[in-house]
Amino acid sequence: MYVRAPIDAAWTAAVQFFTDAGISINTSDKASGLLAAKDFPMSAEQVGRWADCGTLRRGGSAMKELQDWMGKGWARAQGDFGVSLRPAADSTAVRVTVGFRAETSGNPKYVPCVTSNVFEREMFEYIRAHAN
Repeated sequence: MYVRAPIDAAWTAAVQFFTDAGISINTSDKASGLLAAKDFPMSAEQVGRWADCGTLRRGGSAMKELQDWMGKGWARAQGDFGVSLRPAADSTAVRVTVGFRAETSGNPKYVPCVTSNVFEREMFEYIRAHAN
């Protein structure tokens, strides 16, 4: 995706998005245009908004159960977030990647989660709105 803004403005907006979301940046390399947050401990609310953990084999929402377990301290979730920014003529190319993992102390031990595409959309819209 592209935003019609110079790369410096897009970079500043991307860093601010991470800050506003409370996500600690592990890698910040402006020369290569890469920002990353790895192994970020996620709240139940963040998991519910940014991840899709599917349905349990026995039926029911894995997401609801995971969030309940997280509230009781029986589960934890982590996210990896990456942003690549590249100059493209009078715009900046923006690529956002995410990955999620959830572990429980019960059964199932691991809950497979994928992106709901909300984080990516929120970051892109934030960059577009603030990189002026």
